[in-house]
Amino acid sequence: MKRILALSFMLLALSGCATVNVTKTGKGYFAPTNPNEVEILVTVPSRSYTELATVTTQKWGAAETAKMHNALRSKCAPLGEKLSNVVA
Repeated sequence: MKRILALSFMLLALSGCATVNVTKTGKGYFAPTNPNEVEILVTVPSRSYTELATVTTQKWGAAETAKMHNALRSKCAPLGEKLSNVVA
């Protein structure tokens, strides 16, 4: 019985849910944008930009890239973000 309980606890701990956390770093207020208009970048943009927030995400599987990008878009859009730079 103890083995089953320990194994269940380990599986629960290892299979934690993916999360997205946002910390607003910019000053002021920007009108919310449409999540479909938020651009996901993997390099720092060459054009000028204003940092509005730091967004962290974790516990995504390798096959869940599209889900992760959509989760980032939905968290960034209410802040008025139009770009999200992904750093691995």
